[in-house]
Amino acid sequence: RMISPRPLPEHVVKEFADGTALMAISGFVIDIVRRLADGTEESVPLYDAYLHHYILHIGEAEKLHALRAAAKNTSNRLNSMLPSSFERWLKARDADGSYVSFGGAAGAEYRHNPHTFEAPYRLLVTKPTAWAPTLHVINTERPNATAYDGVPSPLLQCPCSPQRVIDPVAGTVDGHAPYPPFGCDQAFFDAANPSCSLETYQGGWRCCEDGVFLIDTRQCARPHCEGEPQATWLFKMTFTYESVAAAAAQREVRAMEATACCDVTSTWQGDGNVEYDVPACAAGTPPSECVHVTSSVQPLAYHGAKELDGEARALVQLNYAAPH
Repeated sequence: RMISPRPLPEHVVKEFADGTALMAISGFVIDIVRRLADGTEESVPLYDAYLHHYILHIGEAEKLHALRAAAKNTSNRLNSMLPSSFERWLKARDADGSYVSFGGAAGAEYRHNPHTFEAPYRLLVTKPTAWAPTLHVINTERPNATAYDGVPSPLLQCPCSPQRVIDPVAGTVDGHAPYPPFGCDQAFFDAANPSCSLETYQGGWRCCEDGVFLIDTRQCARPHCEGEPQATWLFKMTFTYESVAAAAAQREVRAMEATACCDVTSTWQGDGNVEYDVPACAAGTPPSECVHVTSSVQPLAYHGAKELDGEARALVQLNYAAPH
């Protein structure tokens, strides 16, 4: 979920307040940490906290509050896993420059993995005053009061626990229409991929909403796992930026934009189902030969009616990509 916007440090706000300079974001690093009794920090073990995905929004506080309100309304189709969906919402309102959204979904590979935008590419923000993260973290620490045994937790894939009320007739999970709605391309439908339909859905994002337990809560001493061990973690993002004169920005930097791809379950502009099940290899297949390959072709960027038709056929340069 998207957290309520927080103010940026006062000296940062003052640096860009008059609009003569733009904030040019050049990269970021992230971590999940916990604070020790002596005030120091340590990184939370990757087997205790799984960072499913994250987005950081930076910009004008008013615009970020409007974005958060819009994100709560599923009719706006703001996909909380994809920064590109926020970019689409921004462009539709001619709000370019009032904020930027960036992040990723690298799972446990986020740590010691700096995200750098090579010069002259930057994310440009006008008059930033606030920041707000969107976070999806799965607690895999002692899910059943057991210590880590070296085996990856099954909770990483967001299994639908017995407590999830799935109604294929009504098309709901726990009484609500799942979001994003199911939307695989024809190839995945033809293959009867379980994640493409609520009737066959076994786990994934739709069973992984904010506050949902992924374990069978009947294993807990109390119905809603009251009294079970709780953990307090801190999401730590350090981003770097430069100050670029607004008048010279077009000469000195190249503004980056989010893409309308790349979701392999989609063959259209924008995301499709977002997730799918990787089919198992036939019994007896040697591990070296158990390989899964799939592909799709999508438009690279969002091209709405307000943009020049020529832009839809323009050459682009790929500056940054992070697979999931």
